[in-house]
Amino acid sequence: IQTLRHEQPQLEVTDRDEICVTLAGLCHDLGHPCYSHMFESFLRHLGKEKRKEARREHGDNLPPELEQEILNFEKWDHEKASLVLVRKLMDDLREKLVSAGLKVDEEGDDFAYCQQLENGIDVDKFDYFRRDAQHLGIQRQWDHMRYIKSARVILEKGVPTISPPEKDRDNIRENLMELRKTLHRTAYQHKTVKKYEQHMIDILKLIDRVPLITGTTGKMTISQAAVNIDPVAYLKLTDIFIESRLMDLEDERLKEACEEYKARFLERKLMRMPHMWNLPNAEENRNFQMPQEDDYLDQVLELYNSDEVRGIEPQKEFRPVPREELRFTTAEFNYGMGTSDPIMKIVFHDKQHQKKEYDTDPEANPHRRKLFVFWNPPPQALTDEATPLRLTAAARSVAEKFNGKDSDLDITPASPMKPKRTSGVSLEPPAPTAPTTPVAPPPKKRRMLDVQSSFM
Repeated sequence: IQTLRHEQPQLEVTDRDEICVTLAGLCHDLGHPCYSHMFESFLRHLGKEKRKEARREHGDNLPPELEQEILNFEKWDHEKASLVLVRKLMDDLREKLVSAGLKVDEEGDDFAYCQQLENGIDVDKFDYFRRDAQHLGIQRQWDHMRYIKSARVILEKGVPTISPPEKDRDNIRENLMELRKTLHRTAYQHKTVKKYEQHMIDILKLIDRVPLITGTTGKMTISQAAVNIDPVAYLKLTDIFIESRLMDLEDERLKEACEEYKARFLERKLMRMPHMWNLPNAEENRNFQMPQEDDYLDQVLELYNSDEVRGIEPQKEFRPVPREELRFTTAEFNYGMGTSDPIMKIVFHDKQHQKKEYDTDPEANPHRRKLFVFWNPPPQALTDEATPLRLTAAARSVAEKFNGKDSDLDITPASPMKPKRTSGVSLEPPAPTAPTTPVAPPPKKRRMLDVQSSFM
């Protein structure tokens, strides 16, 4: 805003505008509870369980009050909490804001000064993209200062719009949009992160059995504090609030949650991944329909119990797999707008500060998806090698059925479970090994279905 004020004085940017932008930045994502977006997934899981239980009791036509209660869980997101907390801040700071020359009434427009841009470019990404790329060792970094210094305001259909120069088009795609995909693929939605998220959701469900937080109406569960956005209890929902109770082992009511946390997070006894499917996009398979969780897992279990799959590793005992041990989740890798290309929504300008239009972006690859199936047995059963192999075979057959014959994709064989890490150095000399004759690698097979598995 300071750059625009200097470069385009005709915009008449004021001190009050700068204050508004600063406040908007400080209030961004104010409503995030503990564990950020994962907590939203936890509440939606609770909503799904509540809906299943309600349908068993009432059928498909639920009472309106019960339907609304369930929807409060299924549709909850941190933005609702942000609105509640921002309104509370406005009330608490009313006198100071008025003295600074700002409006704080419902009709005032100062606090609607900054909105989520149609193209998804915002300073939130400028911050965490650069931070996370550096800590992950990713060399590609987004130069946000270049964007800020070169952006101008031009009129787009009569609306003042922030516009980068046309020469930055490739830079924005490669170092912002593609960087977002890279970060999601290598970190935010990596298979191991997905496992930890599933385990943490299980732990939060165990914690939610106990009224743990004091709010305006007394003790309540963490889900009640969030869904009701209790102004006292909700502010306590921080990472350290949860983790301190899982680590100190002082509350006997949380014993099961503490044991689960110790096994999964401290001892790293994670669920296994027998199936990861790189889903086809619309260009690869126009007839592809996204599988639904219950249908997909029901078919996997049906095939798993078939004679064909039972015959895999026949010398090893066949272990029944309960439905609750299987997890289905997906990951999306895109530019931030699903299948749409945000580059086409950015208003670029030329050297004369006139709008520069583009019909297509041939370099864009905005959307990929993955489907994960995890197997989550009790920790003592994680060393079972036959069950993941059988689940892999069953899940691959189901993937072939959903994929159809309209696209050729790749099959990747399952990887074995890695040995447990040990510390120390062995003093024993290494055993002699017989010399081996180099063998030429077999010819590559045609890729048919892009499915992977990993048992760690």
